[in-house]
Amino acid sequence: MEKYNSYAEQGAFIQIPVCDKVITQELSGDFTLPDYQPEIKRLLRITASVLPASGYFGTSDAEFSGNIDYYVLYTGSDNEVYCAPLTAEYSVSVPIDCDDMGAGFEGSAHIVSDSVSGRVVAPRKLSIRCRLKTNAHIYSIVPLGGDFGSDVDPAAVEKLNGEVNAARIYRATGEIMRLNDEIIPDSRSADIRVICAEGKVMINEVNSNAGEVNCRGDVHMKVMMSKENGSEPYSVVRKMPFSQNIPIEGVSFDCNAYASGTVSELSVSVEEGRISIDAGVIIQAEAQKNENIGYVKDMYSTVCDTECEYRQLGVPVAKGSFNGNFTLSDSLSLEEAGINPASGIVDCTGTAYVEDCAHEKGKCVISGKGKFNLILERDNEYSTNEIEFPFKYELDCPEGTVGTDCRADVISCRARLDGERIGIDAEIAICGRNFGIENISALTAVHFGEQLKGSCGEYVICFPAKDDTLWSVAQRYRTHISSLIDANQLSDNCSPDAPASLEGINYLII
Repeated sequence: MEKYNSYAEQGAFIQIPVCDKVITQELSGDFTLPDYQPEIKRLLRITASVLPASGYFGTSDAEFSGNIDYYVLYTGSDNEVYCAPLTAEYSVSVPIDCDDMGAGFEGSAHIVSDSVSGRVVAPRKLSIRCRLKTNAHIYSIVPLGGDFGSDVDPAAVEKLNGEVNAARIYRATGEIMRLNDEIIPDSRSADIRVICAEGKVMINEVNSNAGEVNCRGDVHMKVMMSKENGSEPYSVVRKMPFSQNIPIEGVSFDCNAYASGTVSELSVSVEEGRISIDAGVIIQAEAQKNENIGYVKDMYSTVCDTECEYRQLGVPVAKGSFNGNFTLSDSLSLEEAGINPASGIVDCTGTAYVEDCAHEKGKCVISGKGKFNLILERDNEYSTNEIEFPFKYELDCPEGTVGTDCRADVISCRARLDGERIGIDAEIAICGRNFGIENISALTAVHFGEQLKGSCGEYVICFPAKDDTLWSVAQRYRTHISSLIDANQLSDNCSPDAPASLEGINYLII
């Protein structure tokens, strides 16, 4: 038999998920503080900011790599608090278990720091260990075609066409955006010393236009400082508004989109009692829409033997995107938290992790945890403590939603002592997309063989079974659909493979 394959350059394609994995790996390295940094007496806290990854897709795996910024908070020999910014590179390999890569792979990975710890090995040297958590979503690009060319007369071939609303996903990372601002502290004395700064990106609005995604929001900046005379550290906060248009080829007005952001290349300086801020902001945007894709379900010849090959595909369907935020307020006893009641709170920072997404009764319930690191002071000595609280976020989702790809981040947080309890008030940003899955069976190849022998009789009477359709009967008897419709005065208002195509029919004249 001669074989004709449809996986050629047919124009239309669908993105089939082949990898949805969460991978954790350890990243470690040794670092030396620059000469201008004081020596380390005690390590207080290390925070990690993972910058967006660039991806390379091979035939059996995907490689995601980028930079990670560490901010090392410590006390020096003078018992003052200092911060050392350090940078390292990371690389994550994601295996792809897929026998048929179609026309290639594409996808994305959201990488966060699950935990980070450090160990001082010398007064100016330390070792940092970071556990990275990678949430990878990879798709196979599967062409769908309807050109099954052959030497068989096209008039002797019946073809069953189908359509599917398939999600087309577009993504891009914007060019780094520079933001500048100035903070005037309550006291404008010249002896202000900046210890460290932290910036978190809150996306307030995302819109799709022709060839771009428009993002608007604020960078929530927190600057920790002290007086040069050895006063206790304190923080000031600032909102820095921004707007950016991210070009993405293929995006149109009917796309729904979401975005998230990261602050990098952060620089803070003090000049004449004014705090100048220069921050780089990187925005990642993703848009999706449903496109009506045609494909061939089945085929047969009325004059020769026909064997078909099929592929079962789970096609993703776009169900909407979202950017939102909520407040997490919770508390626990000082005893549970392991905090001495005589301690005072100097600073609090937090991270958020999504752990599960449930879909029921038209709602998407996203659950996770917020992890908060506290800097405490007692008797002029600094210490650290970490506490965590669960959270839930609920939003409406369309019928047929089966999955949610989302991420969360703590934008701002405040710790408070309330009697014998420690409380946290945090604003958490959350964003992502909802999707469904439509299962289809697509024709991939056709084998045409020997000529069929003619029927002995002029007519054949067929009594269709309950699960028969117009297509199944015509295929069984190798006759044309139009012939069956004309001979039996059938309606052609529905697809030949629809259950209603033979509704009310007791017998057929073939």
